[in-house]
Amino acid sequence: MLAGAVCSRVGDTMEAVIRSWLVWQLTGSAFWLGFMVFCHWLPNLSLSMFAGVLADRLDNRKVIMFCESLYMSSALAMGILTVAGVVNLWQIGGLLFLHGLAAAIAIPSRQVFVYDMVGKERLISAVSLTNSLFQCMQFVGPAVAGLLIVSLGPGIAYLVNGALFVPAIVTVGMIRVEKQHRQPAEVSPWTSTGQGLRHVRNSPLLLGLLALATFPAILIGDSVAAMMPIFATEILHVGADGMGFLLSANGLGAITAAVLISYLGGLRRKGTMVIVTSTLFGVFVLAFSQSSWYAVSLVILVGVGMTAVTSQTVISTSLQMASPDDMRGRVAGIYSLGTLGVRAFNGPMIGAFAAAVGAPLALGVLGGLVSVSVMVIAAFTPERRKLG
Repeated sequence: MLAGAVCSRVGDTMEAVIRSWLVWQLTGSAFWLGFMVFCHWLPNLSLSMFAGVLADRLDNRKVIMFCESLYMSSALAMGILTVAGVVNLWQIGGLLFLHGLAAAIAIPSRQVFVYDMVGKERLISAVSLTNSLFQCMQFVGPAVAGLLIVSLGPGIAYLVNGALFVPAIVTVGMIRVEKQHRQPAEVSPWTSTGQGLRHVRNSPLLLGLLALATFPAILIGDSVAAMMPIFATEILHVGADGMGFLLSANGLGAITAAVLISYLGGLRRKGTMVIVTSTLFGVFVLAFSQSSWYAVSLVILVGVGMTAVTSQTVISTSLQMASPDDMRGRVAGIYSLGTLGVRAFNGPMIGAFAAAVGAPLALGVLGGLVSVSVMVIAAFTPERRKLG
């Protein structure tokens, strides 16, 4: 599975770079960069909890294969349109919506699938190992995408991107996992969703973890990556390849954190770790927004990646371990809504904000707000100490 997941992750990270550069070339507008974030995450906003219901009922292996096929189809279609010279913003937005639809369905199923393969005892190590490989590809993917854009153009880069999903589909199809206890299909999806919401509402620990994950996602989300063409061209004065290395620096920090967590295994004082890393994430974003030196920006982005992955890994694994078997998919769906679906709002918001006051000021304000919001949530979430 890991080999296929790595190919899928390379393709996913390449897509974000190619798309941002293509939209920037077509429009030169921060607003449209933000609007594409909206197109990508809108399906997650509306379908995350239903996708969690599916993860508690269906064969997650087949669900993941279906979603990888959607990823591939949208990338190949984008490549053909771009090579033909007929691509426009609405085509990009529509195919990005299809890509987001696949992500909305796949994320809860992928989380439950990993749990079914390794069990609770090895979950944090498995998630950390998976994250380390994913983040390694996040280091590689943007750099490869930048070089492909410069040498072959965004159209060919998209076609290469689409081909990378073929190994992902094949390898997932070869895996057989004994299906764990799931909710019976006789329960209606609406009732099932309501059960998941009540379960989370009645658990102060789950509520606190979700709040700590949601506020940084609302305020920043994908804005660092989405605004990267602006920083690369207008502030740091590097090209598409330089932008790829900026995003790779973020990936380098992410893989460093993931490898350390995997090596350490069972982490202690998880609640404190989430608070510290989430607060530092906002600080690093603020620092990056004010940097005008390329080398300094690369170093800061390493910090952004490290803190983001550490907090996300601890929160996601803690949520899964605190959830019963027949509820795990729905909790994962609610987590996906709170961390990914909300990005449908912040894409246009941040794009408009950056267009009005400039990307550095907009990103700096939002980074500061993240740090403040995390500290406020921590003060009202004593249950986080139960994480050990």
